[in-house]
Amino acid sequence: MPDSDSEPSIALRVVAEQVDLLYRLAPVGAVMAMLVATVVWLVFIPFTPAYQIHGWFAVVMASYASRFLLLRSYRRRQAGLEQTQRWARHYLVGAIASGLSWGVLGSLLFPPDGSPYQSVTAVIIVAVSAGALFSLSSCFRVYAVFTLTAVVPPVIYFVSRGESDLQVLALAITLYLIMALVNARRIAQRAADSLRLRFDLEGAVADRERALQERELALADREQARMVAESASKAKSQFLAAMSHEIRTPMNGVLGLAELMLETPLDARQRGYLQTLYRSGENLLEIINDVLDLAKVEAGKIELHRVDYDLRLALDDVMDLLTQRASKKGLSLEMRIEPDVPALVRGDPGRLQQVLNNLIGNAIKFTERGSVTVRVSCPASCGDSTAPRQDGTAGVCPAYPVAGIRTVRISVADTGIGIAPEDQGRLFRAFEQGADAQLARRLGGTGLGLAISKQLVQLMGGHIGVNSEPGRGTTFWLTLPVEPVADSPLPSARPGPDAGVQLLPPAHVLLVEDNVVNREVARVMLESLGLRVSVAEDGAQGVEAFLAGSFEAILMDCQMPEVDGLEATRRIRNWEGNGARSHVPIIALTANAVEGDRDQCLAAGMDDYLSKPFKRSDLRNVLSKWVRQASAQPA
Repeated sequence: MPDSDSEPSIALRVVAEQVDLLYRLAPVGAVMAMLVATVVWLVFIPFTPAYQIHGWFAVVMASYASRFLLLRSYRRRQAGLEQTQRWARHYLVGAIASGLSWGVLGSLLFPPDGSPYQSVTAVIIVAVSAGALFSLSSCFRVYAVFTLTAVVPPVIYFVSRGESDLQVLALAITLYLIMALVNARRIAQRAADSLRLRFDLEGAVADRERALQERELALADREQARMVAESASKAKSQFLAAMSHEIRTPMNGVLGLAELMLETPLDARQRGYLQTLYRSGENLLEIINDVLDLAKVEAGKIELHRVDYDLRLALDDVMDLLTQRASKKGLSLEMRIEPDVPALVRGDPGRLQQVLNNLIGNAIKFTERGSVTVRVSCPASCGDSTAPRQDGTAGVCPAYPVAGIRTVRISVADTGIGIAPEDQGRLFRAFEQGADAQLARRLGGTGLGLAISKQLVQLMGGHIGVNSEPGRGTTFWLTLPVEPVADSPLPSARPGPDAGVQLLPPAHVLLVEDNVVNREVARVMLESLGLRVSVAEDGAQGVEAFLAGSFEAILMDCQMPEVDGLEATRRIRNWEGNGARSHVPIIALTANAVEGDRDQCLAAGMDDYLSKPFKRSDLRNVLSKWVRQASAQPA
């Protein structure tokens, strides 16, 4: 164990790591906030005095632009931990300025009485605060200051107005504020604990290595290094699991409320703004999923599925998903499949579609005019896949001499800006987006997509690369070994678009959820599906409700105080095992989304699993499997 003299050093390193993460995530949060501020500015111009709304917009843009200047200075700083507190104070001042600007929007610039934008303004301020949880949660003080300065002024203003509607809104925002601060505190504490554990382990390993070198114990040295690597990986996995859960919980409330509001009477402009808010939340969720995917790949926990599927149908699904995005930019998106490409193959269609979604999506994003063309073939030779690797070594394209295995080559060519040769080597590294940082900030993204795609392609036994010249477009290509299969009973056509969520058969369900916002969102969704809903606020109440009533299904949150969802499920199954009650399907509702969570729920006795945030259609799909089965059982 490190001695007591090292404790101040470890504490300073923990703070330095938290501040460094704060600055690394700053561009994502600043760009999203500037986009939201621009939309607000355009909406408020018609009914707000020009000098007020223009002045507010200028202050907001200046506060976030100064953050980029601060980030530039931070990157050029001299190495050392002594200046950590100074950089933290600089960032804190910027957070105060940014938070106050949003607080002014919800108070001094609040829309007049009768304006349809009053509720939208409140939702925007709450969404900005929720989005900041991702970029600011590493330092609780910074997030708390930003959230308080952004949310408290509107709450005070709503209360001072004395109107019942605004006072109810002030109460709801206050409850959200308390939940957000508690979650942020928990995230920051868990992050600090993980970092402290990591530095303690590093110190212990350093001491042990010196002792082993003195005793010439090479074997013990290797074993210790292996144990440290496993401990560090476990600490990282625990931190990612905590981050995923704490962010997905409020995101479920934000996305669920936005989905429900979209079903209320709205004019075209309001609907457009809410749809933008909903898509922004989904984009934030995609960033979280990308980080989790990268961590799974690095830890070797990605498992590939081997199923028979229609390759052409899988490719068509990706094209259908991205065609509208290309059309909005005036781009031509087309796919050409050579006749010799097999139709039915065995592999993992989901991971292949994930890679192609990223490649085609990037091509559309970085192309302003022209076209994006996808070509699929089975080349007799390796073609472009023998181009040198990014590390300068010769590329390899196996001929796959094994009987029954063929090579499929997929290329995505665009007429976009192109990539300089010196920048191509960095494309497949995590958090890299090429040399044009300004363009990358404007178009968005995390820089994780290509890194994840490369890892997935390699796991599937293939290769991926890029050919590009500045100003002449870019071609990303990949080669994969596929196993053609004989005709099998695959679906003849993909399902059509959802024409509306259909009602479920009449049934009585029990909802067990401790989070107030998520409980209300789930209850309204379930009732809109035609179900009768009883609610319980924790696991103990859920067991009591199960014993006192009769239900066709139970929806159980996993992480709750006192008695959690897993323990409540075990108690219910014990009652059923004793013959006191018949089997009731239990569906897990959880914000966890890491490897092993589903197996843990099923092992506790649950029948199915639904990850937060979820849509109403997700609820219907999972309940449709169990409500009918439960209704068909004899009483």
